[in-house]
Amino acid sequence: MSALLSIDDLHVYYASAHVLQGVSFEHDGGVLCLLGRNGMGKTTLARSIMGLVPVSDGEVRVRGDAVTNHAPHRVAARGVGYVPQGRDIYPSLTVDEHLRMLAGRTEGEWTMPRVYELFPRLEERRTVHAGHLSGGEQQMLAIARALMTNPSLMIMDEPSEGLAPVIVEPLIEKLRTLAASGMAILLIEQNLRMATAVADELLIMVSGRLEARIPPRELEADSALQQQLLGVTMND
Repeated sequence: MSALLSIDDLHVYYASAHVLQGVSFEHDGGVLCLLGRNGMGKTTLARSIMGLVPVSDGEVRVRGDAVTNHAPHRVAARGVGYVPQGRDIYPSLTVDEHLRMLAGRTEGEWTMPRVYELFPRLEERRTVHAGHLSGGEQQMLAIARALMTNPSLMIMDEPSEGLAPVIVEPLIEKLRTLAASGMAILLIEQNLRMATAVADELLIMVSGRLEARIPPRELEADSALQQQLLGVTMND
């Protein structure tokens, strides 16, 4: 059986800058977190999987089917949901309008009622324009919108970015709920606490290369390893 997501020797350039340098890994369920500092290539990897930046060499496969450099809608049609860094919501549309755009386009268990069940705060705010939502509410909306495509794999790029710790904790619980439902998640983060709280495994990216694939507990217990791979510790 082919892995749900397979990345093989991926190389991506921005002009002459070699951003991804031979990245390879597989993900076949649970929560895999790509962890690293800013500028390491994490977002570029997410965007290259989704066909938003061109891959120069290497291959992206979803359930064994090559999707390298396919248009984003074709990657999504293979069951890949995407929550982009910065959320990319439409400020002039209401919560309800965001979700209705995608309602019924794909068959599956993620309907508007179920999304509102997962995010009751969004149901309370369903008639509010997205530009008037708090940062945490906007992040919920970005995740809810991706769920409406009924993905088998969710790629989430920096969902904790810009959120206060009091908002991050409920978000962690929502991600755990999704994982418990059988959703595979590729979580891209630089927040070490969030990554270790949610992930089953950690991929550490340094300067466009994967330096380690380790259990969260191993990284949590070793401040020297945290400093070596990430330049920070959980006490910073």
